[in-house]
Amino acid sequence: MIISNLVFLRILAIMLIVNAHLETLYPFPSMAFGGTLGNSLFYFVSGIGLTASFHRNPLPAFQWGKRRITKIIIPLLIYIGLVNLGNLKGFVDEVFLLVIWHDIKQVASFLPVLWGLYLLFLPINRLNATGTRNTLLVLMLATFILFVYRIKTSSDISSGLPSSDIFFSLNALICFMLGMYVIKKNDGFFSRKHTFLVAIASIAIVLFSQGMHHYIFTIDRKYIFMNFYFNFLTVIALYLLTTSVNLKVIDKFLPFMQEIALSSLAVFIVHGKIIDILKKTSIQFPYNIACVYLYSFIFAYSLTKGSNYAGNYVLKRISPKEA
Repeated sequence: MIISNLVFLRILAIMLIVNAHLETLYPFPSMAFGGTLGNSLFYFVSGIGLTASFHRNPLPAFQWGKRRITKIIIPLLIYIGLVNLGNLKGFVDEVFLLVIWHDIKQVASFLPVLWGLYLLFLPINRLNATGTRNTLLVLMLATFILFVYRIKTSSDISSGLPSSDIFFSLNALICFMLGMYVIKKNDGFFSRKHTFLVAIASIAIVLFSQGMHHYIFTIDRKYIFMNFYFNFLTVIALYLLTTSVNLKVIDKFLPFMQEIALSSLAVFIVHGKIIDILKKTSIQFPYNIACVYLYSFIFAYSLTKGSNYAGNYVLKRISPKEA
């Protein structure tokens, strides 16, 4: 996959996630859409990134896990510490909420689910492309059976959890594995000979899927779990769209975009604090929305740079050869 495609999708994912949290700043709360799609897209891109990275530099399980901790968990703790500076209780609460698994309800929480996918990555990565595809089909079938059960009984699945939580985790796993499958299939679902038709079809699928998603969410919530499939279709369509069009036009901005993409987890941590601050100001729409994105990315970039130095320092101390 051309790197600019992956960077673009990751930035789009985090922007959609942030947008879903802006309902108090928009004149109409319905404008704060795209959160579940952003989550799905982020898990998909993570599957691509982890698999491609592992194929370039395969590591034993212990070293791979240690590298994930020093490259992601330590920086994340730094982000949380800095946005909760002087607030020890806030820091501890946020660490338990976002980093440490302690509550079954976290199966529907963005970052805890991401850590769960990291734990599953090495076992799943042992599957070849066919095995990955077959596992995806089984998961899709299981999701359909659960969905039919939920509709026919008009009750939650007997698990002690809301059905939405179960569908969130299944959606995350399927999107993550789909990203892994893309790499194992040598980065392609389709022939490169008909890229224009693929692009047109992808745009149509995105518009249809998100139109249906919006209709179900706002008009007929009985079938709200169908949005699982519409988000999945949109993720595939966005991937096909970005791989079927020429993104060389943004290549000159690629270094900057890569920095933004690498700051995505920091954006997730800081944007809530910035929203809280803007709620107390007189800044009106659309300037308040622009401020959320602008300051989130500025602060996230600074945090990412600083935490990278800290993470590399720790990595050099515990394993000089890996740094």
